[in-house]
Amino acid sequence: MEPDYSFPQPLGIRLLNLRPGEGLPAILLFTYLTFILSLYIIQKSVRDALFIDQYGAMRLPYLYIGVALLIAVVVSVYVRLSARVGQITLISATLVLFMAVGVVLWWASTVNWRALSIVYYLWANTSGIILTAQAWTLATTIFPTHQARRIFPVICSGGILGGTVGGLIAAQANRIGTDNLILIPVVLLAGCLLIAQILGLFCRRNRKSLRLHCKPAHRNTKVGDVLRITIRTRYLRLIASLLALSAIVTLIVDFQFKLVVQQMFQNRDALAAFFGAFYGYVGLLSFVIQLFAGSRIFEKFGLRLALLFLPLTLLGGTAALIAYPTMMWSGVFLKGSDGILRSSIDKSTMEMLYVPVPQSVKVQVKAVIDMLIQRFSDALGGILLLVLTNVLGFGLYGVALLNVVLLITWIWVARQTRQEYQTTVHETKPAQPTRPRAVESEAA
Repeated sequence: MEPDYSFPQPLGIRLLNLRPGEGLPAILLFTYLTFILSLYIIQKSVRDALFIDQYGAMRLPYLYIGVALLIAVVVSVYVRLSARVGQITLISATLVLFMAVGVVLWWASTVNWRALSIVYYLWANTSGIILTAQAWTLATTIFPTHQARRIFPVICSGGILGGTVGGLIAAQANRIGTDNLILIPVVLLAGCLLIAQILGLFCRRNRKSLRLHCKPAHRNTKVGDVLRITIRTRYLRLIASLLALSAIVTLIVDFQFKLVVQQMFQNRDALAAFFGAFYGYVGLLSFVIQLFAGSRIFEKFGLRLALLFLPLTLLGGTAALIAYPTMMWSGVFLKGSDGILRSSIDKSTMEMLYVPVPQSVKVQVKAVIDMLIQRFSDALGGILLLVLTNVLGFGLYGVALLNVVLLITWIWVARQTRQEYQTTVHETKPAQPTRPRAVESEAA
């Protein structure tokens, strides 16, 4: 018999649309993501400040490509380990390793290591991708589809809150110093390690199974095996395409934004403080939207609308940038709307897509899509930016026109993904004779 972790539901739990037995794991995952996103936003602020201060924003496309190449190596190792090591063991080992690396990088900053800005940028991206993917894989393991619909927006609010907290901490870079900010994520990782051990008690095997159009290898220890499964299974292929388009669009938006910011600040502490404040305010708005509206919006409208929120908003923001390419507010609005919606409604929606994937391949598939395919999409975006800006001589206007084409394609793929998700959920849903019609209507 499984232990009963339910307890009387306080008013706050009921307001968050949680039911008996869901409160404790939801709160733990909420806190876990708060820590993860706090440390990631601090790392983002530090990485951008260090690199832009030393090399300038125009060289960022080279790092976009470098991150993708590094991730390819990391994911190859990660997929093999995930097939041989338990999920909680793998997460715990990762957290300990990242804590050690964080201390080493802080020491490197104290001796003014010249390569720190490049190494830290690659490190911040790689660790952020892995830690976030691990947290959401854990969430999709603990909560099945019928619970995830209500709970994921609440859990996602923890990540958004973390973005706000991390941004507010990084905003103090003028007082703390950019180098000293490197140590704060190490403390947050220690908190994540403790929470991960407790969450291990809630992990259980998900018996629902997506019908894969390629027989998985015995333990799926090779990236090639997982890629083959992803490419030959239409549902997984659509998820990968959706996230690839999203990654390229986001990278282009990020590049445009940083070109504008670079002209406003002259030293790395000021840059880190600005990025921290920006990410903090974006996180605060995302948190308010997600905590009080995300769960209910998703439960009411489902994927039929949630998948389109972000691309439609970015399409409007890109149109504003095309109309006013020299105005600071258009760049801030575009990047801000991307940050607000991506961290709130879009994030919980995208993670919901992984729930029907069978547990036997979920960790590996999610690692390949989130860490490998998305990062290679970043590399493709970096190459496109280099060609457009350095070869063809396009400015922000030309890059924005490319984004319009990508966004229209994104919207079309999102509609296809929504339809395939509905079909997949109906195929994998266990029989519930007492409320068949109600349950089927929720999957729409």
